[in-house]
Amino acid sequence: MLQVWNASNYNLVGSLPTTMDVRSIVTNAELLYLGGKMGTVEIRSREKLNEVLTLQTGTSGKVQCMAIDSDGELLVVGTSDGKIQVLDFAGIPDPMFDIPIFCANFFTIPRLSIIVL
Repeated sequence: MLQVWNASNYNLVGSLPTTMDVRSIVTNAELLYLGGKMGTVEIRSREKLNEVLTLQTGTSGKVQCMAIDSDGELLVVGTSDGKIQVLDFAGIPDPMFDIPIFCANFFTIPRLSIIVL
């Protein structure tokens, strides 16, 4: 069971019934992204907390960190086997890159997205 809390008033927002061993969480205005073992990323609605989609990143490593751009189109996933993948949700969710990096930060400005490896 994973509990979601409001950081501004410390109230419990809700609980997520999941069997996933959650290692990393990232959120945008609409969705929660939960990273777990075996390269699994579970995507949930932020409003209803229901599961929308489960992705397999194609690696057997644990998802240790994630970042999403402000448009919600690119998801950066870093796994324990030293790989980082950039998933493009504007098209088909296939890795754009698959390179051995531990983790990344994501910054966006108008018309430009920057990934710092």
